[in-house]
Amino acid sequence: MAGINDLQNRMKSVRDTRKITNAMYLISSAKMRKARREMEASRPHYNASQAVIGDVLAHLPDITHPFVGDTMTEPRPGKKAYILVTGDKGLAGAYNHNVLKLLESIDPDPEKTVLFTVGEVGRSSAGRLGYPLDPAMHYPSQEPDITRVRDLSARVIIRYLKGELSEIHVLYTALNKMSTDPVSRRILPLYRADFAPFTAPDDNRSPVYIPSPQSILDTVVPNYITGFLLDLLTEAYCAELDARMIAMKSATDNADAMLDQLSLECNRARQEAITQEITEISSGARAQTNHSAP
Repeated sequence: MAGINDLQNRMKSVRDTRKITNAMYLISSAKMRKARREMEASRPHYNASQAVIGDVLAHLPDITHPFVGDTMTEPRPGKKAYILVTGDKGLAGAYNHNVLKLLESIDPDPEKTVLFTVGEVGRSSAGRLGYPLDPAMHYPSQEPDITRVRDLSARVIIRYLKGELSEIHVLYTALNKMSTDPVSRRILPLYRADFAPFTAPDDNRSPVYIPSPQSILDTVVPNYITGFLLDLLTEAYCAELDARMIAMKSATDNADAMLDQLSLECNRARQEAITQEITEISSGARAQTNHSAP
């Protein structure tokens, strides 16, 4: 059994670690509440843009536009693009690992893929895996804001319209208490079936779009994509904070269990030491009594 001093030193180390993990849990909890409020505040604009696009696509089934895909035609030329959303740091369980695993399972060929990364972990890991990265794409995942998201959406839209990209997907972890598995969401091209739930089935209007439906989509779709990305990045940030809260809570609970075990061992060691001292004193006193007896 370890000595009392060794056990006390280990207990001090565990207590210090527990303070850190508990503080990280509380910080993540506060940040998550703030991120949730921002996510809810950004959704009305995104939902309004979604409704406008759904209205145009529902009333003009034959409209052609670069942003609108057609399942009956040949796929667009260009590479598939993925916006990989990870954290800027670890200590969040398998949060980052699962997103990278999803990327490799969906499109394992780096030659046919263009990768845009949000988060330092994804950027460094994707580079090691051989995926081509845009050197100008260097976005942190902490606290997504509209300025960074607008810049990201503009970059991917420009390359899409130039024909460099055939599809654009976002790989991120949705905020779901039942599962921590990441998902893939397509942002371009748009398909009518994706917007069917946002249109009334008995809508018999014949609206006139001014100046033209194409002009409306030119303006609304980039705003919709910006809002869509902001919503997904904020949700992924909430999921990261949630994963970190779970990891830190588990670490704190493990520290409590370890402290209980070390405290028990320390008490046993102290009891043994006291018993040993009593035994030695009794033996010495008995020997002294026997020595002084006539």
